[in-house]
Amino acid sequence: MSTRAGTAARGHFVRFAASHIIEGLAWGAGFVCLGAWALGGLMSVVGKQMAMQRFAAASTALPAGADTPDQSLWAKERIEAWRASS
Repeated sequence: MSTRAGTAARGHFVRFAASHIIEGLAWGAGFVCLGAWALGGLMSVVGKQMAMQRFAAASTALPAGADTPDQSLWAKERIEAWRASS
């Protein structure tokens, strides 16, 4: 009878250890996912700031005469109408 009790106790211990290992892996995977989500949010904020700085730098460096559009393909009447409206 002690053999059956020993086998049952060992089986319980194996199930207990396996469930703890699986739980630990699940917690680890959860923390990895949480870290990836946080890193993605941080990269989004940093990327937005960098894009805004690039846009500001590009918009201040407009060439002279940039306020007039390219009229090379416009009809003569359209060019005259645009000049009259300015």
